[in-house]
Amino acid sequence: MEFKKLEIFLKVVELQSFTKASCALDIAQSVVSRTIRTLEKDLNQVLFYRDGHGVRPMPSALVLAEHAKSIFRQLDLARSEVGNSGKRVGETVRVGLPSTLARLVGRPVVADLFRTHPAIKPCVLEGLSFSLMQQLEAGVIDLAIGYHTTWRPNLQLTTVFEEPMVFIGLRNKMQKFPAASVDLKTLSQEPLIIATRPNNVRMLIEMQMAALMLAPNVVLEVDCMPLILDLVADGLGYAILPLHTLSQVKDPSLYDYRFFTPEINTRVMVATFEGRSLRKPVQTVKEAFVSALKNLQVAPIIK
Repeated sequence: MEFKKLEIFLKVVELQSFTKASCALDIAQSVVSRTIRTLEKDLNQVLFYRDGHGVRPMPSALVLAEHAKSIFRQLDLARSEVGNSGKRVGETVRVGLPSTLARLVGRPVVADLFRTHPAIKPCVLEGLSFSLMQQLEAGVIDLAIGYHTTWRPNLQLTTVFEEPMVFIGLRNKMQKFPAASVDLKTLSQEPLIIATRPNNVRMLIEMQMAALMLAPNVVLEVDCMPLILDLVADGLGYAILPLHTLSQVKDPSLYDYRFFTPEINTRVMVATFEGRSLRKPVQTVKEAFVSALKNLQVAPIIK
């Protein structure tokens, strides 16, 4: 299957018109029509609905479009790597991870890569897990690390470790709860400060509560973990956070926390895009972050 045919096909999918596609590509409309017919014959599939308003891609066309986009991404990558094969230039690897993990492992990993792999230039971006996965799919970053990421058809996901979620509040306000743990019914009755949807941790909590016909009492939505902790310190509500975030509070004497019954765990996961070949520098950066995360031994400083 020739690249030119796939380019024409993708333009028809995008514009949903043979006429518009021919104008955009500056080729005759008959060439566009003939190309689509040839593809349909080669694949033994009807790729488009045809009506008086243009064409609409069939499910088979959408599947082919995803593969075609992947092929062109791989082609661009191959051209780039071949073009740089004779040059001694640093290769940038863009990795995205949540702010809490960036603060825990970002500095030692980047420093170690700087010393041991000077040709690799790691570029670290902070963000929410959900948006990082979107950036990975769009090709903005090469590698993403996030919390409790759900399966997506284009992503290769690997769980690095699991850890419990904890319920955290001002120390004097936490005294009313049992010393060992709290349940979700109790949680539903308390004011909660939590990230906006579709934050992965929030979706996990809401899913667990919905199974018991419960819902969180959200009073504030904040997409910044340090600010959530500051607002908890101001007495505006409680928070639900992964256990390791408790190592980063400014004043441990202000806070106390409880585990959940039954236990609620989140997973820290590393993701790469399945349709792209994993360049050696990306693999090196991935292994460095995974190693650091697996060796992460963070004890809460709240006693």
